[in-house]
Amino acid sequence: MTSFFEKLFSIENKIYEVEKKILIFLLSLILSLIFIQIVGRLFGIYFFWFKELVQFMFICMIYWGVAAGVYKKRHISALFFVNTMPKKIRNLIERLSLFIFLFFMLFFTIDGVKFTLLQIQRGRHTISLPYQIPIYVFIIFIPLCSLLSSLHIVSRLIKNIYYKKS
Repeated sequence: MTSFFEKLFSIENKIYEVEKKILIFLLSLILSLIFIQIVGRLFGIYFFWFKELVQFMFICMIYWGVAAGVYKKRHISALFFVNTMPKKIRNLIERLSLFIFLFFMLFFTIDGVKFTLLQIQRGRHTISLPYQIPIYVFIIFIPLCSLLSSLHIVSRLIKNIYYKKS
């Protein structure tokens, strides 16, 4: 059973490394596009579609960042309150908060998939005008990153319950 968990943790580490690379790529691309837009304005050249593309990439980066933040334990939590409690109560509160967070992320995953499939099935997609790309292409990041967050939470729960350390 332990070797299974070790393989799971190894896979989680690889997923996190991919998340980091995607975040670095998105941030670099966003900054490059903004820089090109600023320099273009100095010469009277305006790329009207850069703004919308940067917005979509920023939203995608936020969702990827949530998943990476869960892995690094950087999500919102009341650490000050929890750290003042005795260790047994602290572990119980942490587990309870992880279960609530897991429920929330699974809700986002399931409803995000339903919403995306509904957009695809209806055939009435909202289309990004400059690119002619259906918006569901960008919406798919919500359930995908929520699923990644759920995997990180499950891993933390396993570490917390079976290994008694977080």
